[in-house]
Amino acid sequence: MAPSATTTTSDHSDVVETTLNYYLDPVGGGPASYIPGSAGSFRRKHDPRTVLIHDMRGHEADFNLNKQAFQLSKISSVEKDFTDSETIKRVVYPEIEKLLMKVTGATKVHVFSHLVRRDPPEANEAAMAAMMATAASLSPESSIPDSKGLGNVVPARFAHVDQSPAGALTLLKDHFPDSADTLTKTRWGTINVWRPLKLIKKDPFAVCDAQSVRDEDLVPVYATLPPSTAFESVSVGEGFETLEVRANPDHQWYYVSNMQPDEALLFKVFDTKKNVGRRVPHTSFIDPRTKNDAPRESLEVRSFLFYEDQPNV
Repeated sequence: MAPSATTTTSDHSDVVETTLNYYLDPVGGGPASYIPGSAGSFRRKHDPRTVLIHDMRGHEADFNLNKQAFQLSKISSVEKDFTDSETIKRVVYPEIEKLLMKVTGATKVHVFSHLVRRDPPEANEAAMAAMMATAASLSPESSIPDSKGLGNVVPARFAHVDQSPAGALTLLKDHFPDSADTLTKTRWGTINVWRPLKLIKKDPFAVCDAQSVRDEDLVPVYATLPPSTAFESVSVGEGFETLEVRANPDHQWYYVSNMQPDEALLFKVFDTKKNVGRRVPHTSFIDPRTKNDAPRESLEVRSFLFYEDQPNV
């Protein structure tokens, strides 16, 4: 079914009907592992499903990190360009750490990576087509290897969680090789902060209520980091385990319409604390009302959070 926009009479009345890409088992052509931003990632198959995505706008207070595992927050930065990676690390990272300590009560926050996205998904389609044309001109039997990078950082169009519990631990050990054992003695986790750099219209960002996602819906998939400058700020290390999402009609998806640069979605990727929302599947999606608008520009920042005053239970 083609994506469409519709309005319902639910508590969150502005609802977008669209198609989301869910996990497809390898027997059907889905991946057991992948390289972000690669030809193989572009060619991978998904399980597309029609879903309803509800607008949080006007109901922001109904959502929080402990329950749904995401919430909307105001944000500000003295940085305005977001074009230089080192400037982002020097200026924006401390701002994010301060925000997360205030919102979550964590005793220590360490930002470990970021991604600036300014390219639309169509940029990878064009890059792939150009590579295939070049290969065909050299030899009819030429092919593009799965590991070949496409050179663009685009919105992800498949439901996923950035790290599994094992993947989060891998990253922690990669970044804190000498102190990981001490840091894991108390509660810890990872949280992403996603914010627009300009008003968001095209390819908006959707999050799934953690309460509506069963552990059985989540499938470990290993992500190998590409040897590409486009992804140099993702993380240290060679890769880590992520989670992808099997389709389930119980999933409850949300977005924030017309997100502004002074707004950010905070969402959990991993949390050792039980009995709270612990992980949030997320994805970009096509809103048929805005699919021809200017490309989305956004910043996503990933952080470790440590609660040294809380047990790891």
